[in-house]
Amino acid sequence: MQRFVLGDTVSKWLEVTSGVPQGSVLGPLLFLIFINDLPELLINKTKNYAEDTKILDVIKNQNDCLNLQKYIDTLSSWAMTWSIDLNLEK
Repeated sequence: MQRFVLGDTVSKWLEVTSGVPQGSVLGPLLFLIFINDLPELLINKTKNYAEDTKILDVIKNQNDCLNLQKYIDTLSSWAMTWSIDLNLEK
């Protein structure tokens, strides 16, 4: 459960079923723990900064394209498992 407090204004309690509360003191640490398994799933082909993750690979042939698609599918499956929405525009 979480709520927002600003001065004397307090919001209603809301149930939080996934994710990390933004603006909290522990938020960044909890987020790192939350995504800690992601690089291992993608065979260390990722670069992570804050909440951004990029998949990196060299494409030299058709097999490399298929492997990259496999990484993307793995990331998509991981995100669905943990109820994370991916920003495809980024």
